[in-house]
Amino acid sequence: MRERDIAIVVLTNDIEKRDGQWISDDLALMRVDAAALLYYQLRDQNPLVIVSGGKIHGLDKPSLAEIDLSVLVRDHHIDRRNIVLEEMAIDTSGNAKYSLQIAHANEIPEVLVVTHDFHLPRADYCFRKYNQRFNLKVKGREAEQIMLVQSYRLLDDLYHFKHHPSIQRRYEREAKLLRIYQTVPFGMEVATLYVHVQMLANGGSRVSIPQEHVYTFRHKVLEARQGNT
Repeated sequence: MRERDIAIVVLTNDIEKRDGQWISDDLALMRVDAAALLYYQLRDQNPLVIVSGGKIHGLDKPSLAEIDLSVLVRDHHIDRRNIVLEEMAIDTSGNAKYSLQIAHANEIPEVLVVTHDFHLPRADYCFRKYNQRFNLKVKGREAEQIMLVQSYRLLDDLYHFKHHPSIQRRYEREAKLLRIYQTVPFGMEVATLYVHVQMLANGGSRVSIPQEHVYTFRHKVLEARQGNT
C-alpha cells in the first residue's frame, strides 16, 4: 500500500440503543459524516481514518468506535482497509494519546481531528499535550463547519452525498434554513443569537461563536432526522 500522508481522527461521542440495536448518537453521526467528506476530499493523500472511542458502557457492550465504523462503511462506502479502530480511549485524553500513537506507528506526519466546536478546546489541549512526544502536524476541524459547506451544496445537488438519500435527509433541512437566513434582513444575527441560546440549553461550554460558525447544526440535527422518520 502506498504511503499515507494524513490521518483523519474521528472523536466519537456516544451510542444509544434504538429498537434493540446500538447506533451512533446524533453528534457522533455528524462527526462521522464530516470525516467521510474530508476522506473523499483528501483522497489523493491516501488518508487513514482513525475512529477513536472505547467501551464506555461496559465490556459487554460495543465500543463507540465499532458503531461509528458501521456508518463509515455502510453509508459512506469507505474501504475497511483505510479505517483503524482505536477502542481503548474512554475520554478525550485517551482519544489523543492512542490516536497519535496509531498515526506515529503508521508514519503519518499530519493529523486532522474531527469534533464539534464546543469540544475543540478540550481536544486541542489533549492533542497538544500528547503530541509533544511525536511532533506531528495536528489540526482540529469542526464538524459543523465541514457539514455547513456540504449542506449548502445539497440544494445544488453537488458532491457525492447526492447518491446517498439517507445522508441527504440528515442535512437538507439545515441547507434550506441557511438559504433563508442569508436572504432575510438580520437573518444571520438572529441565527447567531438562536444558536447561542440553544448551546446553553444543551449544555454547550462555549457561548461566543464566530460569525462563520453561526451555522452550528447541533440543535437542529435531531429535529431534521426526527422529521424525516
